[in-house]
Amino acid sequence: MHQDIRRNFRIVGLLIVAVMIVAGCSEERVSPSIAPTVTVDPSERYKELAIDGIKEITGVIDAAISDNGASVSLLVIVESKTSVSRAKELGSTFLRLVKLAGPDDNPTNELGAGLFDYLVAVVYSDNRNVVQGEKLRRATQIAWR
Repeated sequence: MHQDIRRNFRIVGLLIVAVMIVAGCSEERVSPSIAPTVTVDPSERYKELAIDGIKEITGVIDAAISDNGASVSLLVIVESKTSVSRAKELGSTFLRLVKLAGPDDNPTNELGAGLFDYLVAVVYSDNRNVVQGEKLRRATQIAWR
């Protein structure tokens, strides 16, 4: 468990460093007064970071995030040999990455309470459900069904 947490922090750290490097690397230096402005929707950027992070983990094929204000839906698509217990770990890891990168309260040892309700679904590539759970904003962990 501690190794997974450390690996998640390493992934998030690497993603942050990569973004900083890419943002700082420009072949053409432009005066700050005439630098072009690029509008990046921060609500979408955290989604990219979290999805990229979870896709780095062995066994994960793809992932998606959708939100509608007060609730966030997370989907992780995993390899067909993934067990239910591993699927729960991956779902929890994805939620942790979303909370770390996004506008919600950062997790500590637990996922912790937060600002949003989360629905987490882990499925195989043929759309068969592996496990599903939810973490309400006041809950500190995912209630798996």
